[in-house]
Amino acid sequence: VAHNGSRQVSPTEFLNERFQISFGEDKQSFATLVSELKTAADTHGISSDDLKIVVIASSTYWKITKELFSASLDEFTALDGPNVTLAGRHDRERPLTFTAKTLRIEAGCLLSKTIEKRPLRPFRKGTWLAKTHYAINPGQDFEGFEPKPLNAPARSELHIEEHEQTQR
Repeated sequence: VAHNGSRQVSPTEFLNERFQISFGEDKQSFATLVSELKTAADTHGISSDDLKIVVIASSTYWKITKELFSASLDEFTALDGPNVTLAGRHDRERPLTFTAKTLRIEAGCLLSKTIEKRPLRPFRKGTWLAKTHYAINPGQDFEGFEPKPLNAPARSELHIEEHEQTQR
């Protein structure tokens, strides 16, 4: 999936394929990314120890958000290559186990701790310094049980008598 792009996959692919994110096309582009992150941190007076690379998945239908990958900049630099496996076929976090609606994946660099406050500079823990997002859509709407309100028109349609409410 391209930067800020989306992709439609079949429900079978969604459930059976491993999820992997690539932080570059090859080791050289990965090294360039790491170098640019370190240079940007130095330029803005932020220690590389204060940066964290994260990947977060959110299921828009189920309202579930989970951090799938997290590494300090030093740990990120030490990776063997640009590819990080987020989930295998049987080892999945909760947002990757349901095929309903769209899965939103955000990847980026953020502050890992609150740093000294300075004018026009980020300082709060969790502030995104760089971010991109992707969307994966399994192409199917939710086909399970969807609760509906049992109001007066629904009761008459289903031939259910009105009862006084006894508990709250």
